[in-house]
Amino acid sequence: MGGLKPDHKTIAEYRRKNKRALKKALKQCAGLCIHLDLIAGNALFVDGAKVRANASRSKTHDRGYYEQQISGIGGRIEQLLEECEKVDQEEEGEGSWVAMDKGLANESRLKGKI
Repeated sequence: MGGLKPDHKTIAEYRRKNKRALKKALKQCAGLCIHLDLIAGNALFVDGAKVRANASRSKTHDRGYYEQQISGIGGRIEQLLEECEKVDQEEEGEGSWVAMDKGLANESRLKGKI
């Protein structure tokens, strides 16, 4: 790849085009983590950076509590995706923040037409 990395526009476009599948995958991931007792359902960081945990008896809940948490996760995912969409609209027309060698840029355009 020669050190090439997708810029924020590429990632934003992918997220915009695959919004429904992304929401489904995030909800399934959260449900699986709760089912496997990897998280308590009170905090989830999709990038894996931090997962808050507390195993004390006072933090143990019944099935109804977790079902309520799962339904709340869907709303939070929707909120995050809407925030991302808003930022995308604000950044529309700014262009790329990544400089690309002219030879590589021409190859990228040709690949899209082939």
